[in-house]
Amino acid sequence: MASKKEATIILFDVGENTEVPSGKGEKSFFDRSKECVSKIIQKKIFAKPFDEIALILMGSDETDNELNKSFNDYENIVEKVHLQLPSWDMVRKLDELTTTDFASDWVDGLLVAINFAKVHTQAKKFHNIRILVVTNFVSDVNDNNLDVIIATINESKVELLAITDCVEHTELNTCGFSQIPFKNETQEKNQKLFSEVIQQVNGHMCHIDLAENQLLTFEKKKMRPTPWNSRLTIGSQMKIDISAYVSIQEEKFLAPFKAECANPNTATKMVTEFSINHQPIEKPDAEDVIKTYMYGSTPVAVADDDDEEKSEQCLSCLGFSKKEFVLKEYFSGSGCHVVLPRKGFPNSAVMFENLVAAMKQSDYLMIARKVYRRGLRPILVALLPNILDDVPYFVMIQLAFANDISHFTFPKLRTKKNEPTEEQEKVIKELVDAMDLMDAVDDDSGLTEAFATETSLNPVNQHLCRSVAYRALHPTEPLPNIDPELVAMIDIPPKIKEASKDLVKQVEELFPLEIVEHKIKKVFGKNDPIEEETIDEEMSVDTSHVKSIIAIGTATPAEDFGILLKKGERFGNLAEQIQTIIYDLMFRPSVMQREKILECIMMYREQSKIHGPFNYNSWIKELKNVIVQRNRLELWEDLIVKESFGLIMDNESALSTVSIEESKDFYAISKENLQGDNEIDDLL
Repeated sequence: MASKKEATIILFDVGENTEVPSGKGEKSFFDRSKECVSKIIQKKIFAKPFDEIALILMGSDETDNELNKSFNDYENIVEKVHLQLPSWDMVRKLDELTTTDFASDWVDGLLVAINFAKVHTQAKKFHNIRILVVTNFVSDVNDNNLDVIIATINESKVELLAITDCVEHTELNTCGFSQIPFKNETQEKNQKLFSEVIQQVNGHMCHIDLAENQLLTFEKKKMRPTPWNSRLTIGSQMKIDISAYVSIQEEKFLAPFKAECANPNTATKMVTEFSINHQPIEKPDAEDVIKTYMYGSTPVAVADDDDEEKSEQCLSCLGFSKKEFVLKEYFSGSGCHVVLPRKGFPNSAVMFENLVAAMKQSDYLMIARKVYRRGLRPILVALLPNILDDVPYFVMIQLAFANDISHFTFPKLRTKKNEPTEEQEKVIKELVDAMDLMDAVDDDSGLTEAFATETSLNPVNQHLCRSVAYRALHPTEPLPNIDPELVAMIDIPPKIKEASKDLVKQVEELFPLEIVEHKIKKVFGKNDPIEEETIDEEMSVDTSHVKSIIAIGTATPAEDFGILLKKGERFGNLAEQIQTIIYDLMFRPSVMQREKILECIMMYREQSKIHGPFNYNSWIKELKNVIVQRNRLELWEDLIVKESFGLIMDNESALSTVSIEESKDFYAISKENLQGDNEIDDLL
């Protein structure tokens, strides 16, 4: 297999000739070029960490190179960094460089770089070898060895590149030295000589302005797609060899960070601690530990016989279904694949083409069982047939299991209470049309779509790379704010801003915002109004024993509920606990503790308004059935009806779908429906 590594030898000019100003700013060519070289190394670290880089300085106040040791005629050239993997130490060495009082000679420097490439790349395999010259071509040079340079570069197939500030790019993607007046003889000579070299070796030149723009962003190296080869089996007779390629997947830009000690001389130690409900315990015996998976924040135990099935790699058809019966909400996973017939299997290609054509014509899709490799758990996938440019293929998307699907009931967006007027609807429709991203860009690129996935970079990854680079170079300084050019990447396009400016003002006028203060009018009785602030004071607790509370107890259940909720416990788990406590307090003891029950119901009801009223409304209906079955009508009247602890209405919580009329009807109990005592332990 051919090597994909690249070797880049940077010939960097640090002579006195680079101190001249460059560009529109006040920076010198040396400062700008040093930043460019630094960004090149940083991009290698993030995108191509296995490529190798070498750094050679010309115009240096020292001399250290192989040619000078042999011929004593290549002075002020230093082989600063030999070929090695890009590292932050290399970037730090570059930042320490300053200009010298010596002039540089790019011809001698190029000879040293060519010899360096010849000597140091023989023992290694590289896919490509580049020499990057960074200079402004204003110092005097010796042109005696120009023919040797051209012949050696063509013979060794080394790619020659140059970054300078005296070239110009044309519309035909060509580049040449700028034809500006007032050039001295040295500049004319340099540019003529280097132009001849570039033409003879098919090299490339780049203006430093363009290089700076291209080095602003970090892009991951594009890899050749690797297929997942398997066999699609339909029944016991039909077997089709296929290859699946990743079409869409979640981008993983940087590898996970490794934990290291701040002191480089101290090794990092990983410590495992054991706890139950956040309480530390001693290390248990191996036979007392079972494997679990986290379902959200809930651990789910897995028996040994349910553990990883030793299934073989496969893609087996389970059946076919009409597309209309497999809803998009059943799709899961983090991406999709494109399935094609495997190369080199003509019989499979014929069967594959006929299968796709028949399924597409009948509007069917295939549901299959997929095992990526032996030992992994099987997953369900849907294979959707498609034909593009006479090429048949399947789109393979993972399907969710029944346990992975949760059904939520959401309130209607449009109700009688918030029905928009015709004028409001018209303005919103016009605003949506004005904010169309498909025609939001007016520039010379020829593209009109804003934030197109094919051309847009992830600003989060860009900011992450810049932050990592800044932390590596400045370990003790705080991280800077996000760069303006990254903010501009996600800013509203100017065309949309201008088109929607007047419409946004109309929306502000037609949809005025009002501050609504929600206050709890009652807690225990109709004659005892208590404001929100009063409840906060009454519910305030001593935090000295907060850490010891791991579950809701019967002593102070309402207080425990509030504390555990503040500690971050899942509201669903706490709701189940408080329901059990309320049942116990109402039906188990010989003496009913009315005040404690009211505190529990009040706390549960008020928090349900915030976290979602669905569980509470379902539970209060169950409680009503239990009270009716036990013929305890006095409990219903005293605890629920009197204190208005019934269903949470839509005017109390925006997440509720219960109207005021439904809530009033809920309080009524028909006496003919009262039944005798029944066992309800299954509800407790």
